[in-house]
Amino acid sequence: ILFASANKIYVLSQKLYLCRLRANSISNHDKKITKANVSEYFKDIYETFGENAKEAKNYLKAASRVITALKLIEFFKDQKNENALAIKETFLPCYAKKALMIKKFKKDPLNLKEQLVLIKPFIQTKLPYDIWKFWQKIKNI
Repeated sequence: ILFASANKIYVLSQKLYLCRLRANSISNHDKKITKANVSEYFKDIYETFGENAKEAKNYLKAASRVITALKLIEFFKDQKNENALAIKETFLPCYAKKALMIKKFKKDPLNLKEQLVLIKPFIQTKLPYDIWKFWQKIKNI
Protein backbone atom coordinates (compact mmCIF):
# COMPACT_ATOMS: atom_id res chain seq x y z
CA ILE A 1 0.00 0.00 0.00
CA LEU A 2 2.90 2.32 0.77
CA PHE A 3 4.45 1.84 -2.68
CA ALA A 4 1.08 2.18 -4.38
CA SER A 5 0.50 5.50 -2.58
CA ALA A 6 3.94 6.97 -3.24
CA ASN A 7 4.68 9.49 -5.95
CA LYS A 8 8.43 9.10 -5.56
CA ILE A 9 10.54 6.40 -3.93
CA TYR A 10 14.15 6.79 -2.87
CA VAL A 11 16.35 3.91 -1.73
CA LEU A 12 18.78 4.77 1.05
CA SER A 13 22.20 3.17 0.90
CA GLN A 14 22.40 2.85 4.68
CA LYS A 15 20.31 0.84 7.12
CA LEU A 16 18.41 3.06 9.58
CA TYR A 17 16.75 0.46 11.77
CA LEU A 18 17.33 -2.89 13.45
CA CYS A 19 14.58 -5.48 13.58
CA ARG A 20 14.54 -7.58 16.75
CA LEU A 21 12.30 -10.59 17.16
CA ARG A 22 11.31 -11.10 20.80
CA ALA A 23 9.80 -14.04 22.61
CA ASN A 24 6.00 -13.84 22.91
CA SER A 25 5.80 -11.11 20.27
CA ILE A 26 2.67 -11.26 18.10
CA SER A 27 5.08 -11.58 15.18
CA ASN A 28 6.97 -14.43 16.83
CA HIS A 29 8.73 -16.61 14.25
CA ASP A 30 9.58 -19.60 16.44
CA LYS A 31 9.49 -22.88 14.55
CA LYS A 32 8.30 -24.76 17.63
CA ILE A 33 4.74 -23.75 18.45
CA THR A 34 3.79 -24.08 22.12
CA LYS A 35 1.43 -22.49 24.61
CA ALA A 36 4.32 -20.32 25.80
CA ASN A 37 4.77 -18.62 22.43
CA VAL A 38 1.09 -17.85 21.83
CA SER A 39 0.65 -14.19 22.72
CA GLU A 40 -1.76 -13.19 25.50
CA TYR A 41 -3.44 -11.02 22.89
CA PHE A 42 -4.69 -14.19 21.19
CA LYS A 43 -5.65 -16.12 24.33
CA ASP A 44 -9.35 -16.31 23.39
CA ILE A 45 -8.53 -17.81 19.99
CA TYR A 46 -6.11 -20.24 21.64
CA GLU A 47 -8.92 -21.35 23.95
CA THR A 48 -11.37 -21.66 21.03
CA PHE A 49 -9.03 -24.23 19.49
CA GLY A 50 -8.99 -26.32 22.67
CA GLU A 51 -5.63 -24.89 23.75
CA ASN A 52 -4.00 -26.44 20.68
CA ALA A 53 -1.22 -23.89 20.06
CA LYS A 54 -0.34 -25.15 16.58
CA GLU A 55 -3.95 -25.05 15.37
CA ALA A 56 -4.46 -21.57 16.88
CA LYS A 57 -1.28 -20.23 15.21
CA ASN A 58 -2.29 -21.71 11.86
CA TYR A 59 -5.74 -20.15 12.17
CA LEU A 60 -4.17 -16.77 12.98
CA LYS A 61 -1.96 -17.07 9.91
CA ALA A 62 -5.00 -17.80 7.74
CA ALA A 63 -6.99 -14.99 9.40
CA SER A 64 -4.14 -12.58 8.71
CA ARG A 65 -4.25 -13.48 5.03
CA VAL A 66 -8.01 -12.87 4.84
CA ILE A 67 -7.74 -9.52 6.64
CA THR A 68 -4.81 -8.44 4.44
CA ALA A 69 -6.72 -9.34 1.27
CA LEU A 70 -9.80 -7.44 2.47
CA LYS A 71 -7.76 -4.35 3.34
CA LEU A 72 -5.99 -4.44 -0.03
CA ILE A 73 -9.33 -4.71 -1.84
CA GLU A 74 -10.63 -1.74 0.15
CA PHE A 75 -7.50 0.30 -0.55
CA PHE A 76 -7.44 -0.38 -4.29
CA LYS A 77 -11.10 0.58 -4.81
CA ASP A 78 -10.20 4.27 -4.93
CA GLN A 79 -6.80 4.01 -6.62
CA LYS A 80 -6.52 5.22 -10.19
CA ASN A 81 -2.78 5.78 -10.70
CA GLU A 82 -0.79 3.45 -12.91
CA ASN A 83 1.56 2.18 -10.17
CA ALA A 84 -1.31 1.25 -7.86
CA LEU A 85 -3.12 -0.58 -10.65
CA ALA A 86 0.03 -2.51 -11.55
CA ILE A 87 0.54 -3.52 -7.91
CA LYS A 88 -3.11 -4.51 -7.63
CA GLU A 89 -2.95 -6.63 -10.77
CA THR A 90 0.27 -8.32 -9.68
CA PHE A 91 -0.24 -8.98 -5.97
CA LEU A 92 -3.95 -8.95 -5.14
CA PRO A 93 -4.73 -12.27 -6.88
CA CYS A 94 -1.93 -13.92 -4.89
CA TYR A 95 -3.21 -12.54 -1.56
CA ALA A 96 -6.78 -13.45 -2.49
CA LYS A 97 -5.84 -17.04 -3.25
CA LYS A 98 -3.88 -17.40 -0.01
CA ALA A 99 -6.89 -16.10 1.92
CA LEU A 100 -8.77 -19.25 0.95
CA MET A 101 -6.74 -21.28 3.42
CA ILE A 102 -9.22 -20.16 6.11
CA LYS A 103 -11.72 -22.61 4.59
CA LYS A 104 -9.85 -25.60 6.05
CA PHE A 105 -10.72 -24.62 9.64
CA LYS A 106 -13.91 -25.97 11.22
CA LYS A 107 -13.90 -23.17 13.80
CA ASP A 108 -13.83 -19.53 12.75
CA PRO A 109 -13.89 -17.34 15.89
CA LEU A 110 -13.32 -14.14 13.88
CA ASN A 111 -16.14 -14.99 11.41
CA LEU A 112 -13.89 -14.40 8.43
CA LYS A 113 -15.26 -17.18 6.22
CA GLU A 114 -18.33 -15.08 5.50
CA GLN A 115 -16.01 -12.41 4.05
CA LEU A 116 -14.62 -14.77 1.40
CA VAL A 117 -17.43 -13.77 -0.95
CA LEU A 118 -15.76 -10.33 -1.20
CA ILE A 119 -12.39 -11.89 -2.01
CA LYS A 120 -13.40 -14.53 -4.58
CA PRO A 121 -13.76 -12.11 -7.55
CA PHE A 122 -10.04 -11.31 -7.22
CA ILE A 123 -8.84 -14.91 -7.37
CA GLN A 124 -7.29 -15.74 -10.72
CA THR A 125 -6.38 -19.11 -12.09
CA LYS A 126 -3.45 -17.83 -14.13
CA LEU A 127 0.13 -18.65 -13.18
CA PRO A 128 1.52 -16.68 -10.24
CA TYR A 129 3.76 -13.67 -10.80
CA ASP A 130 6.96 -15.61 -9.84
CA ILE A 131 6.69 -17.43 -13.18
CA TRP A 132 7.53 -14.12 -14.88
CA LYS A 133 10.86 -14.00 -13.00
CA PHE A 134 11.54 -17.58 -14.07
CA TRP A 135 10.71 -16.75 -17.69
CA GLN A 136 13.07 -13.77 -17.64
CA LYS A 137 15.92 -16.00 -16.48
CA ILE A 138 15.39 -18.73 -19.07
CA LYS A 139 14.85 -16.18 -21.87
CA ASN A 140 18.53 -15.21 -21.60
CA ILE A 141 19.77 -18.78 -22.05
